[in-house]
Amino acid sequence: MRLLIIFLSFLLFSCSNQELEVPVNKPIGGVAFCFDNQFIDGWSQYAFLFNRYNFKATFCVSRINTFDSSRQSKLISLYNDGFEIACHSLTHVSVSDYNGRPYEYIKNEVDSSLAYFDEFGIPIFSFAYPFGISNPIVDSLLLERFQLVRKASYNHLDTILDVYNSIFASKENYRLVDATGIDVNFVITPESFRNGLERALANNEILIVSAHKFSTDGSNYTINPEYLDSLLVICEELGARSFRLQDIATHFN
Repeated sequence: MRLLIIFLSFLLFSCSNQELEVPVNKPIGGVAFCFDNQFIDGWSQYAFLFNRYNFKATFCVSRINTFDSSRQSKLISLYNDGFEIACHSLTHVSVSDYNGRPYEYIKNEVDSSLAYFDEFGIPIFSFAYPFGISNPIVDSLLLERFQLVRKASYNHLDTILDVYNSIFASKENYRLVDATGIDVNFVITPESFRNGLERALANNEILIVSAHKFSTDGSNYTINPEYLDSLLVICEELGARSFRLQDIATHFN
């Protein structure tokens, strides 16, 4: 009996000094869908597509000073429904037109726009450059105001998305990122999108894509609702997580 007690005591002591292996649920990657400019009517009309798959998008708004009461109401409704509203400058002018005048760009295009959002009661956490063109000095000023600043990259190699490192937010780079266009003129097939999303999931990254106006006419800078639905089906099949731009910093922190 004494030997048994000694053995059990030794066993308990050994277990107490070993590190228990506790399963850790590693956060999965996912995708952030963005829509740019001021096409609020279409965004509001097709928001149900995202809700159908428990996804939320980020709507990057420019020319907010031109919104009438109806469009203001739709914008606020999208925000109240859990979609993110981001700043896309006031007049959608390229930062390159402000060469050498970064503080004027911030004052005229950013702070002026933020004043309207504040009036509507919509907090802003992210900024998307018009035309995707950035400026290093403006970058630093924007990062003082926003959690995330988004530029743009395009499918210039006419290939699958996983080769474009800049469109994947990661632990190492998540505050100043690119998006790739998925409007009809960028010719991103569902298969290419799937390939990019598979990379994001494998590496705990976030694929960032952007579009503009909903339409079925096939014109440039439009996205067909059926095409978007096909991408959301892929997200559901792969178990991808939905991210708004404002969620990305929190995810990697």
